[in-house]
Amino acid sequence: MKLSHILCLVAACFCMPVLTACQGPQAPTQVAQNLSSIRAEMMNGRESIVWVGKSLTSLRSSNGADLKLQFENYTRNLETMEAKAGGVKLVLDMQQDRTEQYFQKWEKEIDALASEDLRRRGGDRRDIVLQAYNDLKARIVTLRKSFQPYHASLRDTHRFLASDLTPAGLKTAKPNIELALQRQEKVLSDLDKVVEGIDQITKN
Repeated sequence: MKLSHILCLVAACFCMPVLTACQGPQAPTQVAQNLSSIRAEMMNGRESIVWVGKSLTSLRSSNGADLKLQFENYTRNLETMEAKAGGVKLVLDMQQDRTEQYFQKWEKEIDALASEDLRRRGGDRRDIVLQAYNDLKARIVTLRKSFQPYHASLRDTHRFLASDLTPAGLKTAKPNIELALQRQEKVLSDLDKVVEGIDQITKN
């Protein structure tokens, strides 16, 4: 094992009591960088969700004169959100794979240490970070589950109005619009919890 790796593990082990008491798990640099990439994509995705909500609210309140304009605005924001969601998924899957590979490598490096005490301390340190990471993954699963019905509501609204863009059609679609806006609140709440989980792991 490289001397730099051993020194990093020693430093991590001696700092562990302070970190767990007042600063959280403080992930290793590589893990923190991976999660920071996910956070950036999440925040971009959040912004696009907010804009979809704004355009959907405007569409709901539209009168006959500006109905077409409001629908076009909703369409643009929905397409942007879907593109952002695809980007979030791509980065999320890629960075999760990298992070989990790092945890496996970290475990092997700890197991290779000659000092039994250092192996124990290093293992405890890794377990703390891994527990926080597993909690984060659970939050991501919750977000994915809430996003799916939300997106379905948005798509149903768009599909229906695309074939009946009239005041009467809008009136018919309003219950589904309300449902989408309600589901959006849950999605944003779940997304914020994911970001909070990332911050807990990556903060210094």
